[in-house]
Amino acid sequence: MDKKDLDLIFIYFEKTYDGLSREIMGQALENKRVRIDYIRVVKNMYNGASTNERTHDAAPNDFLITIGLHQ
Repeated sequence: MDKKDLDLIFIYFEKTYDGLSREIMGQALENKRVRIDYIRVVKNMYNGASTNERTHDAAPNDFLITIGLHQ
């Protein structure tokens, strides 16, 4: 059996980053010379991210989340 390299990535978000621009996050990862494959994975986590608002008397209201990072 051949030995193969194993790459791991762990991103620790100490606090909630509700106002952080995702473009800035991508630039920061590039500046730190993170492999482009990993940057793509992180960016894909946020593509099309949405949530919804529910109340007791109305249908859920879905909307896209375009800024901030997952908590």
